[in-house]
Amino acid sequence: MWQANPNAWVGLLSRCEFAPLQRAIEKQLQSSSTLLPALNSATLAELFSRDTLQAMAGAECERRFNTSAPDIELCCELLHAHPVAASVAVSLLQRSQSQWNQDPSAVCKLLSITGSDAQTRAAECVIAGLNTAKDRSKVLLSLLDDLSSGDAESQAGRLQVIEHFSSELASLLGDEHLLALLSVPQAQVQIAAVGVLAAHPHALELLGLETLSRLAESNHLAVRRHAMRLLARALEHIAQTPANEQSRSTLAHGLLRIADGRFIDARDAAFALIQRLDFAHFGFDAIVQLCDSNQERVQYFARDWVREHLHALDANALLLRLIEHPHRAMQSFALELVETYLPDGAAELQKVQAFLQACLRRARMRRADKDRILRFLLARGLRERSQADIAVAILDDSLRTATLADKEPLLVALTRLQLRYPGLTSDWLLQDAS
Repeated sequence: MWQANPNAWVGLLSRCEFAPLQRAIEKQLQSSSTLLPALNSATLAELFSRDTLQAMAGAECERRFNTSAPDIELCCELLHAHPVAASVAVSLLQRSQSQWNQDPSAVCKLLSITGSDAQTRAAECVIAGLNTAKDRSKVLLSLLDDLSSGDAESQAGRLQVIEHFSSELASLLGDEHLLALLSVPQAQVQIAAVGVLAAHPHALELLGLETLSRLAESNHLAVRRHAMRLLARALEHIAQTPANEQSRSTLAHGLLRIADGRFIDARDAAFALIQRLDFAHFGFDAIVQLCDSNQERVQYFARDWVREHLHALDANALLLRLIEHPHRAMQSFALELVETYLPDGAAELQKVQAFLQACLRRARMRRADKDRILRFLLARGLRERSQADIAVAILDDSLRTATLADKEPLLVALTRLQLRYPGLTSDWLLQDAS
């Protein structure tokens, strides 16, 4: 019975735990000249799991393998079996690569096996084989076409080969064909398309910065990585050649959006590029978006950049945007800018009048920050009459909407200013004691 069905008999070797039975099977295999040739490829690959049978199994693989007509099915079974079996398969494929490296069906069969280790070995064998092929274009195009079929698990090997030959595929495929692949619903096709486009010499012109920014927020890691590589190339291109304001702005806004996105890898890559940007060339909206980031490291970068360039910015407009930031650290930073960097004089104080009024009106502004504003206004007002008029206007505006907790500090500040300059006009008037 077991001689009539040797595959089932040998299959016991990998499943049974009864040592006498294992030894009996091994003895039969070693003594019989008809059992091994009768085994199918899958069962022969299983033999490599037994250390005592590896040499015999390897010899049988050598005997039945014909390098002029390679058995790709046997190689596939060996690749995802025991590491010794996999090494035998690699050796057989290397010796016969001239027979299969231009056959799309053989290459596709090799790359369809499952298991990450097996797929990596298969992809390495295929890449080595295609490197020696006289014409591999037919095989490469076939691999790209086959990506739309099968599940993601079985496509990893194909993607590895396509990425290796991406430059060649970029020259084989037309621009319209490449762009059309981006709209294919299968994720593997999109990954391959973006990888090929990353090797295209005119990828930036084909895709555009807006499309690249969208791809950098893809759900697929490989798509994001290729897109970020292209965005890095776009940054270098803009730095080396004159670019219009629209291109600069689109790149800056895209990177800032990615830096606030869902994916850590994309955020890290985007922040690395943001640090290389000179926001003085990207317009006011890009500077505001930089400051509006919800990522702390971007906020720290924004603070340092704004401190250095505040003299060239519309301080009042920027401060008004910062005060609306959801993070209190950025709100306090706006006050720090006013206190530390605002030049002296009534004209400069008037530039931030709207900002200070907005701060004092905010019911959720911290008491400590409001007290900082009052101290700042009082110090400026006591310095000269022209600044006192502006300070009183700000305090009067706040007095009309002040809560009970805010009212007393406001009145104290107004009183001190009127004592210094009796002629000031204010909603809060001091009675003449005489």
